[in-house]
Amino acid sequence: DQSNPAEARRLLRASIALTEELGDRQGRAASLHQLAMIEYEQGNPAEARRLLRELIIAFEELGDRRGRATSLHLLASIESGQGNSTEARRLLRELILAVEELGSRRGQAASLLLLAIIEHDQGNLEEARRLVRESIAVEEELGNRLGRAVSLHELASIEHDQGNLNEARRLLRELIVVTRELGNRQGRAACLHELASIEREQRNTAEARRLWEESIEIEKETGNLDGMATGLSMLAQLNSAEGRFEEAVAQIREAVRLLERIGSFKAAMAKEIQTAIESLAARGGM
Repeated sequence: DQSNPAEARRLLRASIALTEELGDRQGRAASLHQLAMIEYEQGNPAEARRLLRELIIAFEELGDRRGRATSLHLLASIESGQGNSTEARRLLRELILAVEELGSRRGQAASLLLLAIIEHDQGNLEEARRLVRESIAVEEELGNRLGRAVSLHELASIEHDQGNLNEARRLLRELIVVTRELGNRQGRAACLHELASIEREQRNTAEARRLWEESIEIEKETGNLDGMATGLSMLAQLNSAEGRFEEAVAQIREAVRLLERIGSFKAAMAKEIQTAIESLAARGGM
C-alpha cells in the first residue's frame, strides 16, 4: 500500500529477503522495482539510485532486456534530476542501444528526448535541437500525440533559450491547446510556465503573473512539488522586482521548503534567491 510508504517499505524489504532466501530472482526483481519507485516518489533519490543499480544487475542476470531498459531510463532520469549530467548522458546512450535492440520505437523517442534535455541543460543547443527533432519525427511516425507534445515543448524551450521568442511563443500556444485536448494537466502547466517566462522577458508582467499563477494552481492540484516550487520561485522574483516584498519572501520560502522536501539539487539555488530577496526586502523597509 503506497499510501503508507513506511509500511510499504517494510513489506517490500521483507519480500526481498524472502525471495533471496527462496532463490526467486524474478520475485526479487519485482520487489526491488516497487521499492525503488517508492523511494523515488518519496524524494529519496540516493536510495532509489542504489536500488535501481541493483535492479539493473538483477535484470541482466535474468536476461530481461525490457526490464533492464526500463530501469536504465528511470536511473538516467534521476541522475539528470540530481544534476549528474555526465552519468545521465552515459546511461541514455546505453539505453538508446538497448531500445534499438528491442525494436521499441517509443522507447527510442523517449530516450532521444531525455538526452536532448540533458544536452540543452549543458548549453549544447544545436545538438539538443537535432535530438528533439528526431524524437518528434518518431512520435509523429507512431501517431503518439502526447509524446509529440512533450517533445515539442522541449523544442519550444530550446527556441526560447536561443532567443527565437516568436517561434517559442507560437509552439507554446499550440501546445496549451493540445495539452488541454489531451487532458494532460502537468504538460499544460509546464507550457504555461515557459510562456510566462517569455512574457516577462517581453515586459508583459501582468500576463506573466497570470500565467504563472495558473501554472502553480495546476501543479498544486496534480501534486507536482518541483513544478510548484519553480513557479513560486519565478513569481517571487517578479514580485521582488516590483517591490512586493512580503509576497516575494513568502513565495521563495515556500519554494525552498518544497525543493528540500523532495531532495532536489535546485534547493541550493533557490536558497541563494531567497537570501537575495530577503536582503532587498530588509533594505526596502519591510
